[in-house]
Amino acid sequence: MPQVLYYWRVCDEIPGVSDNVSLTQAGLMAEAIETKVVPAPEPWRRYLGRIVAAQLLVNVGFGFAGPFLPLYIQELTSFDSRKAALWSGIISSVNGPLAFVAGPTWGVLSDWFGHKLNVLRGTFGAMLVMVATGLVRNIPQLVAVRVVMGAATGVNPALLGLGASIVPKRRLAMAVGL
Repeated sequence: MPQVLYYWRVCDEIPGVSDNVSLTQAGLMAEAIETKVVPAPEPWRRYLGRIVAAQLLVNVGFGFAGPFLPLYIQELTSFDSRKAALWSGIISSVNGPLAFVAGPTWGVLSDWFGHKLNVLRGTFGAMLVMVATGLVRNIPQLVAVRVVMGAATGVNPALLGLGASIVPKRRLAMAVGL
């Protein structure tokens, strides 16, 4: 069975081969030494798969907790279901405007310090917010936690920025659509 070499390794493995050899030329040279040449795998596909998986987990986590917010408010207070639903709507709407304001700030910091660090910051912030949501004792504390959630998390834009930075330009529309 012939040995398998990636295209970029042919230049190192075959003596006298320079770096500016086409894949066809490398394949012909490799046949002379009974070696099969295959194109190098594209690592961005694996990274994009991990980004999509992380985004799915974060969205499922936030989406799973959302429907239980009125019940949680009823447990924290003595509100009836109608008043709990009203407060649930108010609390759910608090983080959107803050995320809108904080998003560009996190984007600039991501450009300065790196997209991976921004993803870690957002994911860690989301985890802290979810833990803090379970520890609140009253409605004002819950509102404060949701304010912090809007200002501090921003996981989806961070993952989008990371994905856009690793994907080739010709595949950018497909990656952003995922």
